[in-house]
Amino acid sequence: MQKSTAVTVAILVMALLAQFGCSSTRSNTEALPQVDPLQVRRANGVVQDIRIADAMAYHHRHEDHADTPSSDEQDHEHELCIGVVSGYQAIRFAGARLFPNGTPDASDIELSARGGMPGVWDVFELYTGREMVRPARQVGTPSISPASFTFEAKQISTDQSISFRLREGLIPARFYELKAQGMGCDVPEVNEVKSRAARLILNTPPTDCFDLLPLEK
Repeated sequence: MQKSTAVTVAILVMALLAQFGCSSTRSNTEALPQVDPLQVRRANGVVQDIRIADAMAYHHRHEDHADTPSSDEQDHEHELCIGVVSGYQAIRFAGARLFPNGTPDASDIELSARGGMPGVWDVFELYTGREMVRPARQVGTPSISPASFTFEAKQISTDQSISFRLREGLIPARFYELKAQGMGCDVPEVNEVKSRAARLILNTPPTDCFDLLPLEK
């Protein structure tokens, strides 16, 4: 099955998916933060709600994430991924800026990120229903850095665009240091720092998560 078809199928079945996330040592008793769902209008006119749990489910089931080891799928029930939550909040921020008077049509919004974090691009694909070209990693550069969390969004019908970046301090410097050393979520310190940062991002209003940037000419 081609990837674009898989994206469409995943959107139709995501509400049935019960397990999600990157590997975690966090206790399953801690529930996901309560945030408003994303809303998007599909081609048939139906407005779809996408919850953070739906986004995590899609990310966990995505083909680019399928090889991540897990001791037990039930371990994923209450955890979060920095890429998913930052992409989720980026969509909320962009939607309020570009579509203040209504729900965006999936065909009328473009989303992109400077970094190649799978979680960000997974939630963008889930929201738009379109396969996206993800940036290739540049040799000699860190796999993830503060600049990775720079986003652009565009309302296609009006050609209005915005550029914005995750606010400094939401992700601690220690996270980037550990990732630069090649450490993954299977390392307890990485996982703990990641989990705290992801929950902080999700619990922060989108207007306080991002800073607008000048558009590049």
